[in-house]
Amino acid sequence: MKKLILHIPHSSIHIPSLQGYAVDQEILNAEILKLTDWYTDELFGNTTDVSIIAPFSRIFCDPERFTDDSKEEMSKYAMGVLYETLDSGELMRKVTLELRNFAIDNYYQPHHNKLNKAVFKELKHSGTAIVVDCHSFPSTLLKELYRK
Repeated sequence: MKKLILHIPHSSIHIPSLQGYAVDQEILNAEILKLTDWYTDELFGNTTDVSIIAPFSRIFCDPERFTDDSKEEMSKYAMGVLYETLDSGELMRKVTLELRNFAIDNYYQPHHNKLNKAVFKELKHSGTAIVVDCHSFPSTLLKELYRK
């Protein structure tokens, strides 16, 4: 039986390391509240399909961004693979090369390896693979940094 691959990248609120963050926990919690795709793991998850859920918050590492800043549009707003600013544009975190490599090697790449493995397994099993990118959207717009 053909299975959908449900990619659920932004449902977690877990921040594996607070290294580099320049804001207090209250501000960080407010940003998590604002940027999490709440309940998408519950809304999309089912027993038939394959769910690939990022086990870390997007404000720690966004698995839907390119790791190469020259290819990532949002990196010019300091919201590339590792967010450095809050949605407001204010400094949230100072990202060093060491922190960047740590997050990509230990979180981003393992997530993508799991996603790729699910796709290849479905391709082998049925000859095709359908990946559904699962998100939710707030009723009010976030600040649109790219319009500055």
